[in-house]
Amino acid sequence: MFTSPRLRHLLFLCLCAVTVAYVVDANAALKWGNVGSKCEGTRRVDYARLWGLAPGTDWMGICRRTRAVGISGRSNGKVPSACVQHVDRSVWGEWRFSNHVSCRSRPRPAPRPRPRQNLTWGNIGVKCDNGARVEFARLWGLTPGQDWLGICRGTAASNVSQLSNGKVPSRCVQHVDRSVWGEWKYSGHPSCAPRWGTFKKDDCVRRGYRQYSSRIWEAGAAPVQTCARTPATINGQRFAAPARCKTAIDGGVWGEFDVPDASCPFWGNELGRAGIVRGECVALETRKYYARLWDVAAATSDWNGACHAKTATIAGVTTGPLRCVDKGPLGMWGEWLVKDTACTLDKLPRDARFEAIARAKLAEMRDDIQSGIALATRIGQDPKVANALQSGTPQTIAASAERASDGTMPPAFLGHRTLTIGAVVDAKLIVVGGTGESGAAIDLSGHMPVYAYASVGYSYGPGLSGDGGVVVGLWVCQVNKIGGDGWGFVFGLDDIAKLKTGFKEPFKPGMSYSIGLWFSYPDENDPNSVPEYRGITFSPTFGKGVDFGGLTYVTTAVDGDETVDCDGKRK
Repeated sequence: MFTSPRLRHLLFLCLCAVTVAYVVDANAALKWGNVGSKCEGTRRVDYARLWGLAPGTDWMGICRRTRAVGISGRSNGKVPSACVQHVDRSVWGEWRFSNHVSCRSRPRPAPRPRPRQNLTWGNIGVKCDNGARVEFARLWGLTPGQDWLGICRGTAASNVSQLSNGKVPSRCVQHVDRSVWGEWKYSGHPSCAPRWGTFKKDDCVRRGYRQYSSRIWEAGAAPVQTCARTPATINGQRFAAPARCKTAIDGGVWGEFDVPDASCPFWGNELGRAGIVRGECVALETRKYYARLWDVAAATSDWNGACHAKTATIAGVTTGPLRCVDKGPLGMWGEWLVKDTACTLDKLPRDARFEAIARAKLAEMRDDIQSGIALATRIGQDPKVANALQSGTPQTIAASAERASDGTMPPAFLGHRTLTIGAVVDAKLIVVGGTGESGAAIDLSGHMPVYAYASVGYSYGPGLSGDGGVVVGLWVCQVNKIGGDGWGFVFGLDDIAKLKTGFKEPFKPGMSYSIGLWFSYPDENDPNSVPEYRGITFSPTFGKGVDFGGLTYVTTAVDGDETVDCDGKRK
């Protein structure tokens, strides 16, 4: 069928005509839409989308030969300069016009004036930040939704400070409450340099020097190092740096300066108020003045030396204390005896009269005391005596004392008839205290047996130290007549040293020494009766070397004989 070449050619021509007609009909509705225009530099570009393309057609060729209609006066009737297909397969034509007048640069229109705002700076303050001064203020008057950062940065300071007025902030921040704050920062400003606060007067650190301390402010990120290199002027004296820098519990750093102070240590009363206390009459035409030595514990461990070295001016005379007394928790005290004609006999209290009697007796016996000290030291330091005292046997105690004395106890030693060797346990309290003592009473003539004795004593006011130890006593009465009530005055290291007995080391740490003089009470029914001397005790002990002393009352028990007197004669 259709085998003729001519027929086949005619049939092909017919089919082509039909195809062309179909394509023309499919693209017959082409039009430009979505018209727009833009500048690319100085080039004007009109653009539009080509609508009506049939799928599968040659969109590029059709676009390039389809003239513009309804686009712009400059583009209408012209084929596109370029055709592009977007990702959504839409086809667009562009008409490009180089160096078009509409795309050349021209002055921008003046911005519309913003509505006037009543902006003010308030809540003004200042702070230091690592050596920089920072002034800050809140910006009031902003309308919500505005460019707060730009407005803050462009608003100059007013009524903030002479330093910041007229300047825009160095920084603007917005707080959590949406308030806007400006900050004006000045690095290295002198107002924020490291500085000391108010100096505090502290305790003495050594003799002649007192510590002053202060917290350092604006010390930056390394406050301890800043403290160590910051100078100060205290009491008119300049210091290049503190002696010490310490961090307090609250994190602040304090500098400590050792400042010369002649009041270290100083004399004062019980409450620490400077001055000397005028005391009572202690003897005829003699008044005692006293004062506590404050700051001595911080100043030196040698309190006795510090006490004697510290002078005071009393009644126009400048001198160190006559006597220094350690009252334990009550502190260290100096005592002066000053001539005062107002101190007549009727003005002396009983304790003062007793002390005067004891001191006069001590001065009377000064030439014989060294022998007593030597004897008591040999006996008191002998370990066999201490062991015998622990056994509680009077005969054993007497034998050990005889050996310890090396036979140096002649009859009626220093005019005394009886030697006692006892162990004392001191239960001294702050003001009222007591002692208990027991041991052996030995007849120095060797004619009477060894007696056991016991004593209890109490005192009002500071007494002997709490060391305890061996007590060696010499008594004018015979062994069975040393009992009864009496009083005594205990003298410490200072008083012994003033006797100049040859006692070499009265203040040596580790050794404590005391001497007690003991008397009977005067007969209350006899106005002419006076206290009678009964004996002397020596207490060589080893402790802190403290120097307690004072008036003591005592009761001694012994298996006595009421038929004889003190000297052993029948009544």
